[in-house]
Amino acid sequence: MRVSLEDLRPEMILTADLTDGVGRLLLPSGTALTEKHLRYCQMWGVAEAEIQGDDRGEGGADVLDPAILQAAEAKLLPRFRHTTLAHPFIATIIRHCTLAAVRKEK
Repeated sequence: MRVSLEDLRPEMILTADLTDGVGRLLLPSGTALTEKHLRYCQMWGVAEAEIQGDDRGEGGADVLDPAILQAAEAKLLPRFRHTTLAHPFIATIIRHCTLAAVRKEK
């Protein structure tokens, strides 16, 4: 299950390798996340990760429809037209803004 950085918690297990924006391996599949890993994810510009299970921990974050996410992102992208969209930091900001816009609409 794909989980956003905001919903990742310590002890969650990665089901896929965690890579940065250019494909460099950061953490291998099977790693149990720690607080330190989560801080590094913020620094590395990781927006989301594949983890085991169907529970996102306390707070039970909603599963969002990919079509709704795509539509929200399309509305936001003009605001980022003067940036390098592929940059990991910018991609993280766009993902965060997209999720916030979708949750605000609910």
